Amino acid sequence: MHGPYGEDGTIQGMLELSGVKYTGSKVLASALGMDKIKFRELLKGRSIPIPKYIVVKRGEKVRNLKELGRPPYFVKPYNLGSSVGASIARKKSELKNALRLAFEYGNIALVESVDMQRHTDNRAADLRHARGDGRHPHGTRSRYGHTARRYAERIHHGIGIGDFGFVFDGRTPAAEA
Repeated sequence: MHGPYGEDGTIQGMLELSGVKYTGSKVLASALGMDKIKFRELLKGRSIPIPKYIVVKRGEKVRNLKELGRPPYFVKPYNLGSSVGASIARKKSELKNALRLAFEYGNIALVESVDMQRHTDNRAADLRHARGDGRHPHGTRSRYGHTARRYAERIHHGIGIGDFGFVFDGRTPAAEA
């Protein structure tokens, strides 16, 4: 189940109140995982690198864009899944349309810096299969494997994420769970 009511803590709360057992993340971890602003605040407080970002509210002028550096920018609603309403503005002139798309799904959007090289080189590792020897689950060796595993463990244990989750390669800042 994805998106609102499925992975935002709503269904988990209903199941807990009904006494029904379930797998995966509990209520708080689910809610934090969907609220990208609160999640990033938590990661920052745990010294886990996050991408540079700004928050833009519908109807307000975009401020502090210079903090992000040059495009491309990844634009998305702050409280939905990782792809719903999301787009990449490769030029500043594309930012308005990217925000328009994000605002179709809510009143608050995130605009974050994108390092395209790291983005395209990114290797997601499922924590359940990550190995202590720094190898990716598919057997490839990564010099960032130990760092990625440490970040994954800190994120998972820090907010109580269940058995499932992804973390990036250790060079790329963590953006979501």
